[in-house]
Amino acid sequence: MADEHTTSGVLQLDEHLIARILQLARDDNLVALEIEIEKLDSQNKMDNVSLVTTSLLDKNRRTILHLASQGAVTNVVKYITSTSIFPKHGSTKALAAFLNQEDNTGETAFHVAVRTGQIGLLAILTNQGAAMDTTDNL
Repeated sequence: MADEHTTSGVLQLDEHLIARILQLARDDNLVALEIEIEKLDSQNKMDNVSLVTTSLLDKNRRTILHLASQGAVTNVVKYITSTSIFPKHGSTKALAAFLNQEDNTGETAFHVAVRTGQIGLLAILTNQGAAMDTTDNL
């Protein structure tokens, strides 16, 4: 497949595929986002937890949650933090680590939601276990 390759047994996603999936999240295109993530998962290329936590990062190390929080894309945040991904392949520890993952400036998705005034997203993130007491580098 043109969108991925393997290095030392670890799947590396092509930056164009990453950009496409992140753009779907920003655009609140939940149906297409679910299809892309499930397609990779069904091909046993990587589990959903690995996909969303380590592979889907932009050049500033922002996760899909950072970008969805910035755009107030509640449906995407609910999907990414739902039973569709973490309980299927991961654990509550993996979800907590993902929720609190920092970008290059030390911001988490929670910080982004606070900065952009997304009260609904703050409730979702905190209900899922996002830390409210972390500081960023800004």
